[in-house]
Parts: sequence; structure tokens; C-alpha cells
Amino acid sequence: MAALVFSNMLYAQEWSLQISPGLMNYGGDLQNKVYTLQQAQFSIGGGIMYRINKVSLRAKATYGKIKADDLHGTRYKTRNLSFASNISDINLCLQYDLNLLDDNQRVTAGIFARVGLVRVNR
Repeated sequence: MAALVFSNMLYAQEWSLQISPGLMNYGGDLQNKVYTLQQAQFSIGGGIMYRINKVSLRAKATYGKIKADDLHGTRYKTRNLSFASNISDINLCLQYDLNLLDDNQRVTAGIFARVGLVRVNR
């Protein structure tokens, strides 16, 4: 009986990789709008997930840059403020899904706990 349970657990294990390109954007007084693509910068992230039945362990890292300046973002060009900052994020997440996703079940709710480290460099 224990061998059968162990066999089922091995069958339900799965690994997955994630690559996530995206955009990072600053929202503040150096832009007229909170969300704009005018000064957005590209970001890249990658992660790995290991799932056993309804439990997943995920690790992810993301890197990008934000920048803004008065010359492109505001009507206060004489103020001449600007900045650029690199942002790195690393996190680890443990997730429990209430239902298993399959052909009949396409949406599930879950509970998760995440810890991470964010580094902002000026």
C-alpha cells in the first residue's frame, strides 16, 4: 500500500520553467501620469516551479531598471530632475491549490506564503 502511494506521488510531480519579459515603470512626480509607456524600461524574469499534487514550490528572480526625468515626463523642464535605478527581486513561494487543474477544472483558488528580497540601486 505504501509503495502504491509513493508511486502515485512520483507520477504527480512536475517541474516547470518560466521566462517572463515585461516592463518596469516609475510612477511619481517626474511623470504627468501614473501609468505611461513613455519612460518604461524592459525587465526580465525567470523562475522554476516544482509541484507535487496540490502543493507547489516556486523560486523566481526578476531584474529591470526604472528611470524618469523632467525633460520627457513633466512640464517642469527647468527643474531638470532625473534618476535611474536598477531593481532586482528574488523570491521563494510555497503554494497550496484547493483543486487540481485538469481538463474539467480550469480555475482554482489557493493559499500561498512568499518571502523575498528586493534590491534597489541608485
